[in-house]
Amino acid sequence: MLIFVLIFSQFLFGARNTDTFEFYHDKVFIYNDQLIIDSTSPDIINVTSRPVLPNVNKDADYFQFIYYEQIQSLKGFTPLGFNSSKCPVINDYTSASKRALISIAAYAYNNTVNIDPSITYAMEALPNDVIKKVKTNNVIQEEKGEVQRNCNPAQNYLDASFEINGVVDSDCVSNEIVLPGHTDAPGTALPPIPTICDDNITAINKFLTNYKFGYFEGAGSEDLKEILIRYGPILTEKNEIIFGWGDYIQEESSQKFYIWHVARVIPQQVVADSTTYTDYSIQTSYIFFGSEGISEGSPNGVSGRFIFDGSFLPQPNYCDSIAVTTPKEDCPCPQIGTDEYERDPRHTSDRDICASGSFRAILSVVVVAVVLPVMMLFW
Repeated sequence: MLIFVLIFSQFLFGARNTDTFEFYHDKVFIYNDQLIIDSTSPDIINVTSRPVLPNVNKDADYFQFIYYEQIQSLKGFTPLGFNSSKCPVINDYTSASKRALISIAAYAYNNTVNIDPSITYAMEALPNDVIKKVKTNNVIQEEKGEVQRNCNPAQNYLDASFEINGVVDSDCVSNEIVLPGHTDAPGTALPPIPTICDDNITAINKFLTNYKFGYFEGAGSEDLKEILIRYGPILTEKNEIIFGWGDYIQEESSQKFYIWHVARVIPQQVVADSTTYTDYSIQTSYIFFGSEGISEGSPNGVSGRFIFDGSFLPQPNYCDSIAVTTPKEDCPCPQIGTDEYERDPRHTSDRDICASGSFRAILSVVVVAVVLPVMMLFW
């Protein structure tokens, strides 16, 4: 049975997908001191439209962005060294392997960079307010609220902050800083955005500036390889980081089979000062192509995310997606009769933002063309 699975995996590796494979990026930006998260009109990118990364040979039988003996030295792969459960945002971002993904992505793009992302700085750098643009029943809506700048925010806020503000090393701004909602001091105030490192001497240095989080669904083996060679390590929906591929020689038959090199975040119990808490370490391993939910071994393929250089993307605009409630002060009403006006959802009734102005304009025309001539008959 094992031999059959391995042969099937090798067959999958040799089969190249013929359809165009695309990935997506939700637009995040700052507008009027508000965080905008727009998932209604994501950037859609053909995976193969970007060049292969330097020093990557896509036809090689073996490739790793970092070798097993080096990966343990990446700071984002080392244990935190403190009880992160007291501030769930630190714990959750670590256990979801996003902390490790940022660390290995920074190394993959520049192998002189070894950082542990400061989740604290990402939180402090966010604005107070957020507008989420979502589409329900094909209608765009704006959900306004406050950013939870504390120990319990949604992880996509942190993703947005890393995209907008870049990544600061935790050696500069520590992840142990007590944030609002921390178990030891739940009522503490959020510190101001740091302008200098914690040592009050070193200037803040930012990494991965203008890099974005891309995501994809239903990837097969060849799709995953194309993403690897063009964008870097991949975080799968199983929280496994794929950072290379290679081969495996089966002892019984001397046959060669292809494998993914993966890293997993593993929880471990730590005892310190008579207190037991959960910390995280990294386990490296390999997975056969087409097995354990990787590539076509999963009925729907693989879903995942990665970090890529987004400098080629157009700058997002608040008016790229307009809701019925979008103020005309932010997005002026289009000219009546144009295609843009017909696409604008703010004129479906005379009570809507753009229709009200149009209704008054039409009424003025009626007054000039009909009412005034009639009145002149009595003068």
